[in-house]
Amino acid sequence: MDSEIALDGTIQEFVWRNPHVAILIDVEDEQGEPVTWVIEHSNVSTLARLGYHRNVLRPGQKVTAYVNPGTEDNTIGLCQRIVLEDGTVIFVRGANID
Repeated sequence: MDSEIALDGTIQEFVWRNPHVAILIDVEDEQGEPVTWVIEHSNVSTLARLGYHRNVLRPGQKVTAYVNPGTEDNTIGLCQRIVLEDGTVIFVRGANID
């Protein structure tokens, strides 16, 4: 998971659960067909300490997700950060917890 790609898409579902939060994003593939990516992030406790909550992402919301794609399944990845439509950057992997 060394490479990073950007996915422009729409939130399908935001799953706030342990062991890892999952973000399902609908994007278009190279042929213009819809594809759902499953992007994992940290656990609920860590993200809550960073100030996030279960309603930070909503179905239908447009985002750009920067992910490290998986090696075996091209629609699974590890979240590095999410950029909202207004330019706000959230879910930055490796952010400090004060």
